[in-house]
Amino acid sequence: MCSYNEVNGVPACMSTFLRDVLRKNFSFTGMVSSDTDAISPANNHHNYSHTPLEAVRGGLRDGRCDVESSVGSANWYSTYVPQLVKNGELQIEDVDNAIKDTFRVRMEAGLFD
Repeated sequence: MCSYNEVNGVPACMSTFLRDVLRKNFSFTGMVSSDTDAISPANNHHNYSHTPLEAVRGGLRDGRCDVESSVGSANWYSTYVPQLVKNGELQIEDVDNAIKDTFRVRMEAGLFD
């Protein structure tokens, strides 16, 4: 789970450093979920991204945060990912990887038995 804090000035959910250490150095193949509503603060609290589209692209592509957890607010992934893919600002492979990791973990946990 990535959180609200920053790593070297970058919101944790959008950190290529964390992505690289987790996925490459530790060979982690599981899913990464954001802390509740941790994607939107990159836009409105950290002042890291200028638009919700930038925040979502950073979370899914740069941070490899597979699932956005949200409560009481709109889920930015479900709202903005289709637009980002359609506009060519996010590769469908990034979305596919997030979905594959998420469903593989859930299948391994027996949630579809």
